[in-house]
Amino acid sequence: MRIAPAFRGRGLARELLEFVLDKAREGHERTVFLETGVADLFVPARRLYASAGFVRCGPYGEYGPDSLSVFMRLDLDAAPAF
Repeated sequence: MRIAPAFRGRGLARELLEFVLDKAREGHERTVFLETGVADLFVPARRLYASAGFVRCGPYGEYGPDSLSVFMRLDLDAAPAF
């Protein structure tokens, strides 16, 4: 996800992530995976994901190793709502 510069710092990314995770829980999903970038541009996103309990993992699904990607997962059974 990306928030337009004029709207950053208002907690919108956190709200969007909370919404997505709530929907995953409602759908009885157990694990959520994501892919983001390694560039400095993605540092705020990686911090947000880590604060929600996401941890780095290997490529998943049809992804292969990619030096420009960071793969993360969240075990919803173990993750408290943030």
